[in-house]
Amino acid sequence: MEIADTIDRAIEALTEIPEGVADALLDLRDCARHSENPGQCVRCYFAIYHRIAARDSDRLLPLRRWVERHIEVVALAEPDLELERLPLRLDHGDSLDLFCERMMRDFHNDRAYEGESIVLRFDFKREFQAAA
Repeated sequence: MEIADTIDRAIEALTEIPEGVADALLDLRDCARHSENPGQCVRCYFAIYHRIAARDSDRLLPLRRWVERHIEVVALAEPDLELERLPLRLDHGDSLDLFCERMMRDFHNDRAYEGESIVLRFDFKREFQAAA
């Protein structure tokens, strides 16, 4: 099944779309269908989450699973030396800022890489990059 089909199924699970969510859903769908800008996909997920979660966070589960299945966090040393790929785990209650701060803190506390700086970024998993 193609990445485009799976994102459409995840979005369809929302059934009714609350006010203020349509733009973020369309942006997420566009980025996903073209396997472009995974960071924007994650940003859109959090925007959608904060609009829907107060009412019914279970409705977001298919979309959350899609994001976690297709996107991961990549740790890079300067310049562009990939150190490792980490699973994306979206916790309920997080904002994008809190999520990123937690990832950076956990990475800093749990790893011992040499070098002056480590960059964390979102990326589509390799198997989905090849399928796009």
